[in-house]
Amino acid sequence: MKKYALTILLFFCFSSIALGCSCADIFYTTNDEFITSDFVGTIKIISTEEDPDSDERRTYIANIKPLAVFKREAPSELRVSGTINGINWGASCERSVETGEEWMVALSKNDQNYFPLSYCSFASKLKSSDGTNTSRSGHWQAITHFQFLERTVPNLHREYMLRESSGKISDYLIQYDGQSFSSKSAHYLITFDEHLNIKTVEVLKGFNSEFDNEFVTFLKQQTKWEKENPRFEKTPVIDGTKHIVGVFYYEDEKKFLSRFEL
Repeated sequence: MKKYALTILLFFCFSSIALGCSCADIFYTTNDEFITSDFVGTIKIISTEEDPDSDERRTYIANIKPLAVFKREAPSELRVSGTINGINWGASCERSVETGEEWMVALSKNDQNYFPLSYCSFASKLKSSDGTNTSRSGHWQAITHFQFLERTVPNLHREYMLRESSGKISDYLIQYDGQSFSSKSAHYLITFDEHLNIKTVEVLKGFNSEFDNEFVTFLKQQTKWEKENPRFEKTPVIDGTKHIVGVFYYEDEKKFLSRFEL
């Protein structure tokens, strides 16, 4: 039975619906995706064409138009994993995009200096090629959150993701179930040392002074943090590394609701 509990991060876990596709076991949070991506925004697919650099024709080019840019400069094209005719291999996490579709994306360049898009990318279709709205409410919440990050920490960037590993935040926030807050979310900027010990916590947008002071003390004293991405295992953490914790409150339920099983 699914628990209704707090969440410290609004996230979207975009796993493949294709049979056999296996993406990295990482929770894609809006905070981490904003911080670690080279481009964050909404785009429209203008056209698709064959990729001349793809010997096996297992990638194709999607020419794009930025609709909203939340971080850095939008690329002019994406390299999409799959085929232009939509005959894709599920085991390879390939996907299809069509001219006229609108997407929310958070993407980074690969070693070939391309922006790749696959089922394992942080990407969500907002509109189909005929203009039909295909988004869910959570997608628009993510866009609102990206807009907030753009205003408050536009230059925040690192290569690896971070996660809280103690699992204590859920139990901590349960004490606030049933209370009312004037805001639906609060955001806290953490600064770490090179060992991922918390040095400072700044309230970017709080609920109220009592909640914020108690939550900041809790973060400093009881949470533990670690790097998430396996491929950045050897990337050193530097003193002054920053991260944002978002707490999201659902007034209808008067709870911090989780989107996953705890």
